Amino acid sequence: TYGVLTIHKDAHEEHLTLKTNYSNANTPRGAIKWRDSSNVTGAIHTEYDGSKVNMHFGSLYNSGYNTTSRMVLKGDGNLGIGTATPDSNLEVSSSGVTAVKITGSYPILYFEDTAGSDIDAYIANNANGLFFGKTNSPSSSNDIMMMDLTNKRLGIGTSSPQGVLSVVLPNLTSRDSDAQHIIFHNSADTNKGLRFGY
Repeated sequence: TYGVLTIHKDAHEEHLTLKTNYSNANTPRGAIKWRDSSNVTGAIHTEYDGSKVNMHFGSLYNSGYNTTSRMVLKGDGNLGIGTATPDSNLEVSSSGVTAVKITGSYPILYFEDTAGSDIDAYIANNANGLFFGKTNSPSSSNDIMMMDLTNKRLGIGTSSPQGVLSVVLPNLTSRDSDAQHIIFHNSADTNKGLRFGY
């Protein structure tokens, strides 16, 4: 039947409980399903895989009726989009389509290390290009590398690359400092190899 169901119960954390037996592995159970007049159009269900109980989110109508699991929250906390077997906190899998898209007027992807802000990092995008930098505050003083997407140029130490690859060394007082050179080497000894600088 069609209608509205309202559930309300004071002083109790459970408003609706779906109870089932998990004796058989890899079988959907405890499901909430959406239907039209004759077909299932979407579903959320739990599933026991033999060691963990996982929650599956099925797709809605997409050019046909199906209940394919599009997102799975594993019992260990891993979340998979496009995969039912995520081995990371978040795993996105796709084939032939964009897996992750970040939009905005100045989108920033930020990496924060709990050990300290000195090793935080960011990737930021604006009208001038794509910037890679250190710390949690994107700015020209914190940028380390820049991709000029319009002119297809790469800048290291500069946000205005003049050639296909532009490298600007920092202004240091010591001519012998490794930071003053571009170094190519194949071992831990930077004195053995090819060095450019002053």
